[in-house]
Amino acid sequence: MVDLMIIQIAEAVAIVAIAWLIAESLIRVISRAAKRAGASPDLIRTVREAISILWIVLAAVGIIVVTGLTSLFSFLTLSGIVGLAISLALQNTL
Repeated sequence: MVDLMIIQIAEAVAIVAIAWLIAESLIRVISRAAKRAGASPDLIRTVREAISILWIVLAAVGIIVVTGLTSLFSFLTLSGIVGLAISLALQNTL
């Protein structure tokens, strides 16, 4: 039982570390490309914040799936429903 918990904790730490590394790499590449293209600093900051939020959400999902609290299928179903609700709510705005 203790061994299983240690493995789950190690997997969760690995998921967070890998997600962070990928997000930071992606942020740097996109920021450099946006600066070269002449994008405004506000746009670059917004993209950085969006990628940061995205990696936190994906890391949380990975941890939830690894610990067995939920399956990936149920999370994807829930996220699809939430995305549909948000898109319907914002359709007039967009």
